[in-house]
Amino acid sequence: WDSDCQEVMAAIRKSVMSGETPDVSTVNHLLEDRVGMEKLKKMVLDMDVSRSIKSAAAVITKLSLSRKLISLCDGIKHDAYSGKDAGEILEKLMGGVLSLETAKKANLMTSKELAEWFFERMVQRSSGIKPGIPFGYLDLDRCTSGARPGHLIIIAGRPSQGKSAFLENLASNFLGQGKHVYFVSAESAKEEVMDRSLGRLSGVGHESFINGLKQTDPRWEKVQKTIDDFSRTNMVFHDDPLVTSQQILVEATKLKLSNKLDVVLVDYLQFLKDPAGKTDNETLRIARISTNLKTIARKLEVPVVCAAQLNRSIESRVDRIPQLSD
Repeated sequence: WDSDCQEVMAAIRKSVMSGETPDVSTVNHLLEDRVGMEKLKKMVLDMDVSRSIKSAAAVITKLSLSRKLISLCDGIKHDAYSGKDAGEILEKLMGGVLSLETAKKANLMTSKELAEWFFERMVQRSSGIKPGIPFGYLDLDRCTSGARPGHLIIIAGRPSQGKSAFLENLASNFLGQGKHVYFVSAESAKEEVMDRSLGRLSGVGHESFINGLKQTDPRWEKVQKTIDDFSRTNMVFHDDPLVTSQQILVEATKLKLSNKLDVVLVDYLQFLKDPAGKTDNETLRIARISTNLKTIARKLEVPVVCAAQLNRSIESRVDRIPQLSD
């Protein structure tokens, strides 16, 4: 755009914001005749009036997206040449791409659109369509309607109460429904997770894998079938004791963009690293990580299920009943 077009656009925006209908006379008045009435009239006459408003809006949206993409790439290029950490640059790039992807969706709705959306959702649910992915536990599904997109679900418990094992069970249940699962394990190594999971699925018990199952053992064939079945499921396992919530966002975004993400499981909250908050206290660090996980759920429109350890002060209470502050 040349400078005149920019001034005209700014005047139109100002006119709309003040509640007026922008026309040639109004815009010319706001510009104080800097562009000139004749040029304004020519701009109007040169417009392709045969094109529908919807088509014109689509073109403008596409061009706007292109300009934002150019701006993002320029920023990434500058950061790369300035010697910034490559990991941070990659996270910034993926975050920017995700923002551009979600920007294509309208987040603003009128009351009429909101009412229509809500009624459509009511009709779907009345016909038996559930809003979330079933956890696989009848009572839990009845209370929660399953793991719903956009929700951050915290599974909190006292130390050594089976939080990791519960998440592994959830993963098996989700995979059994054909869902794509992104499992982030900051606490347990892949050896521990696979020992427990395949030991449970095969009915052999994880101790047999730890001690070493002999090929001559009659259970060998059953275990092999279980491994074959597991290999055909849709799980991406992230084994990293130093993983950050930003890295989870990057990986989850890549999976989402390739249509290979239905649910994110994180084990567990306190083990996630947060380089940006090294000087903060633990409460602020956990709050920031929780906010990032919620953002992942909202932005990617998937449920995020995260295990968390209750505050150890609960052990000093007589009844040991958890409170919300824990």
